[in-house]
Order: sequence, then C-alpha cells, then structure tokens
Amino acid sequence: MMKFLLHHAEAVDPDLIDWILEWIDHVFGIQSKSFGYVVFALIIFIPVLIFVGSRFFNKP
Repeated sequence: MMKFLLHHAEAVDPDLIDWILEWIDHVFGIQSKSFGYVVFALIIFIPVLIFVGSRFFNKP
C-alpha cells in the first residue's frame, strides 16, 4: 500500500536528477552531455577492445 502512495508520475525523481547533474558538473568540471558521451564511448570501446584482444592473442 505504501508503495503506491510514494510513487510519482515522472520516470525519474526531478530533484534527484537535478542534484546528480549538478554533482557531475561540479566534480568533473564538464557538462553532463559531455560526460555522457565519454561514458558511452567507454561502454562501446571496452567490449570492442576485449574482442580484438581475444582475436589477436588467441591465435593457434
């Protein structure tokens, strides 16, 4: 019952997301979009690096 009373209509708590975006800007000194691009690049780069490394070093 309490779960329904605490739920809000937004997909994310607006106060929390504002705080997180301000924190990212303060700690890293870059805008949150730029930080998002860096994280996205890392998410793509790490698996590709693992795949290429496994192909390169596992030759019989």
